[in-house]
Amino acid sequence: MSVVIPTAALTREEAAKITLYEPEPKYPPLARSRRIEGKGLFILRVQMDTGLVKDVQVERSTGSSILDSSARDALKEWRFKPDAVRWLTERLRRRQNLSGGILLITVPVSFVLSGNTNAPMPPPRYP
Repeated sequence: MSVVIPTAALTREEAAKITLYEPEPKYPPLARSRRIEGKGLFILRVQMDTGLVKDVQVERSTGSSILDSSARDALKEWRFKPDAVRWLTERLRRRQNLSGGILLITVPVSFVLSGNTNAPMPPPRYP
């Protein structure tokens, strides 16, 4: 998993510090059977006081509506630590105009198939 915030990047260690729950997107069976792969970029609108994801928007599509939908469904379930979100908000306050109690977090997601179509699919990888 990799999390990037506009004008600031988080390391894996920093990202792990701010998340409570981050389920990985499931590879849709239809996309798997059709050998559809893709990489996309999604923007999470996170409520600063609760750490809940209020909305997920597609910044850059995976190239497949099936994969985009799976990624959005999983990302909507992400939960962030409110205290950590407040820490990050303070860190960014000088760099971006934060308003409405919402923090934007950009998350890249990749759906990559293995070479064997009969093998069980691993979950999508985060770049």
